[in-house]
Amino acid sequence: MSYQVKIKVDGIKCGGCFSRINREVSKVDLEFYDIDHANQIVTLYYDDDKDTYKEVMENIENAGYKPTFLFISEE
Repeated sequence: MSYQVKIKVDGIKCGGCFSRINREVSKVDLEFYDIDHANQIVTLYYDDDKDTYKEVMENIENAGYKPTFLFISEE
């Protein structure tokens, strides 16, 4: 089963923030991900365990940002 997850990340203000978030998200084995800097939304795509997004959220939080789960869809 494939999943798409959207996470809102408060506090992305500059290129350094974008790079830090990118580094934290890339630590998790994902099929693909996208970071929308303007809207502060991280979109994850993966074929793994449904709860993989929780690891991404933990990594983002450990980097000093506030992630908020928006939704998950099965594809």
